[in-house]
Amino acid sequence: MNRKPLLLIPLLLLAGCSKKEAKEAEAPAPVQVTAVTQDTIRRIVAGDGMLFPRDQAGVTAKIAAPVQRFLVQRGDHVKKDQLLAVLESRDLTAGAAESRAVLSQTEANLRSTTSAQVPEAVFKAQTDVDTAKQTEDAAKKLLDNREKLFQQGALARKLVDDAQVAYAQAHGALLSAQEHLRALQSVGKQEQIKTATSQVDAARSHLQSSQAQVSYSQIVSPISGVVADRPLYAGEMTYVDEARGIGEHSHDGRAIYRPNVAISILSGHVFQAEYHADWLEHFTDKKASGQLADIAYNGVIVDRVHFVVVDGGRAVLPSPRMGTRVVSVWSDAIVRLLHALWDSPEPYDRYFTMAGFSLESGD
Repeated sequence: MNRKPLLLIPLLLLAGCSKKEAKEAEAPAPVQVTAVTQDTIRRIVAGDGMLFPRDQAGVTAKIAAPVQRFLVQRGDHVKKDQLLAVLESRDLTAGAAESRAVLSQTEANLRSTTSAQVPEAVFKAQTDVDTAKQTEDAAKKLLDNREKLFQQGALARKLVDDAQVAYAQAHGALLSAQEHLRALQSVGKQEQIKTATSQVDAARSHLQSSQAQVSYSQIVSPISGVVADRPLYAGEMTYVDEARGIGEHSHDGRAIYRPNVAISILSGHVFQAEYHADWLEHFTDKKASGQLADIAYNGVIVDRVHFVVVDGGRAVLPSPRMGTRVVSVWSDAIVRLLHALWDSPEPYDRYFTMAGFSLESGD
């Protein structure tokens, strides 16, 4: 009887503890309140990489002519077939006008040959045949009459002989006129028309060539993109031999960029064997040659720099802007690298200063 309360105590105590813990769990959690706003999450990630164009085109001239004006600047966005530059073309325009006049003249000659000259020649040849035939008939009658009179003894032999000579001449003239008419009708008429037609075709082809030359004076963009460089200024001359036909085989030197073997510099193509400029007077050896350096990516030429081998091959310098001693920063960097590869004993900056060169501002 006395053991039952002892068993109930811990149960009551446990029940009391469970209620206390439940009350503590129901306590509200602390909350931080703020206003809701919209914003852009920015995250800047730094890293090394290589940037190259998805599509690239080198815009070159097909004719050698001074640049009349540029319509774009470095960094401008252009669209395909947009006009970029205009070359001087007054002489080409005059040549096209002359070709057009020659074409008009040959077309007039063809019309005259077809409608007048050939029919007139055929008509004249037919008339000559008719006249020769009548002359021959008259000479034959005269000869027959005189032979009869001679047989009757009423006429001298000499008059008969004269009539025979006249008849022979008339007969020969008839044969010649008939042959001329036959040749004219069978061959001559067609050949005269073919000759006149060929002259028209040649004049038309010459006009098309002249018009093509004029069209080459307008330089348009082959693709849509951004103008990366513009190495010429208005008034400077474009060179056709530089614009095409020069590839890897045209150079005798190659330098490969070790961190990325896809990048290389090709050099050695001589586009001007005797380069003349007043600033060459500052060097001991006045002889110089103009050469090209091509920057290639995976074997494809993506840029071109002009440079000059000076002082008897002791150094290389960038080719300055025409009529100035100003060079671009890009050309200076490339040629400075070529000078280092040239293994010249003289420093590049010394030659640069002796030539009186200066870097282009804002490049």
